[in-house]
Amino acid sequence: RAVLHDGREVVIKVQSPGVAESCDTALGQLKLALRMARIVKVDKAVLDDLFEEIRERLHEELDYVQEARNIGLFREFFAGDPHLVIPATVPELCSRHVLTMVLERGDHLQEAGESYSEETRNAIAMRLFDFMCRSVFQLQAVHADPNPGNFACRPDGSLVIYDFGCIKRLEPGSVKAYLATVRSALAQDWKGVDRGLMQLGVRVPGSAALPDDFYESWRRIVLRPFLKDEPYDFATSTMHKAAMAKGPEVFKLLDQFQPPVKTAYLDRMVGGHYWTLMHLKARVALLQPLKNYVGL
Repeated sequence: RAVLHDGREVVIKVQSPGVAESCDTALGQLKLALRMARIVKVDKAVLDDLFEEIRERLHEELDYVQEARNIGLFREFFAGDPHLVIPATVPELCSRHVLTMVLERGDHLQEAGESYSEETRNAIAMRLFDFMCRSVFQLQAVHADPNPGNFACRPDGSLVIYDFGCIKRLEPGSVKAYLATVRSALAQDWKGVDRGLMQLGVRVPGSAALPDDFYESWRRIVLRPFLKDEPYDFATSTMHKAAMAKGPEVFKLLDQFQPPVKTAYLDRMVGGHYWTLMHLKARVALLQPLKNYVGL
């Protein structure tokens, strides 16, 4: 934290020397270790693509000029929502290894979950859901670092978002396929879901189709917040436990599934914010808002 000569309070992020080289070395060692241990039963080309995707995002995170551009992109797109706060940069004090932003205060998610009223928590949760859906389906770029420390809340229902280093620009074709897959899942069209997962690279090309009851069993877990019009209570959610219990079943299907390179960071965002909504102890109805975004 610092104070500029004009009185503005700012936060300055300064990059330590040698970080980029350390990231490349660590990724290379991880990939080698996975192969040697035969932990990952994945085609070499797919694994290489996944690690290249991770490497590209990491190097973008280390380019603070790029992060400043990302901040500008999101600030412009969400400028119409006064309760969605994205810190402005101070351009003359930014460079590849130094990023200066105007200080925007907020309370930690866990603090909001403990002390904010239910009405305020739910308003923040809906603002976060709106941010996610608009980012994916309209802006086609996602804030892909859902670390709780990158988000803060205010008693007036505002959501503050920090750290725009890890932004994944989505290909229009991937967004279209993702949209079709979500629509199919809501309609219980399991052939449509399977087709969408093939297009997104989640399923191994040419592998055998999965039975409807496989997808139906996952629907009862991962679509719980979207099965009914009534509010879903994230504070008491056990979706994560139910999903983990099905791990052995999925492990047996590694010939039919592969790491989703195209949606890896989108999935990271969605999964991460499941925990965000749990931290907020949100109780919100998400089915109709989701239908509105996907055109149902």
